[in-house]
Amino acid sequence: MRSRQHVIELDDRGQVSGLTISQHMADVFDLPQSVLDDYYPAFIRFGKMLQLDRYLMRFSLRAGECITFDNHRIVHGRAAYSASSGTRYLRETYTDRGDLAGWAKVHHECEVAALFHHSCQRPARSRRR
Repeated sequence: MRSRQHVIELDDRGQVSGLTISQHMADVFDLPQSVLDDYYPAFIRFGKMLQLDRYLMRFSLRAGECITFDNHRIVHGRAAYSASSGTRYLRETYTDRGDLAGWAKVHHECEVAALFHHSCQRPARSRRR
């Protein structure tokens, strides 16, 4: 597998809009030496920062619980686990980021409207598969 992506993506305003990092899948850094001299130490520093407690959120899930996140906005992993601690069932799902952003916007607007005792029409959920 091979792909070329920016580790940190910026939007039109120069704000961080996405992260793509997978150290175990990183290939040869195909960069000019003048760029590599600055890039590689920064890449290593970023990787070390990802291990610092102040940047970590830890969740322990119980049977029947799930967690969802945007792979493009959250760097994620897992801590070690004991294979004898029970059965693990992992399932991956995917959604269109635009659809999800639209749903979140409407959902948030309805929550705010409820605070002020206003009505809000939530869109019907689609049943795409």
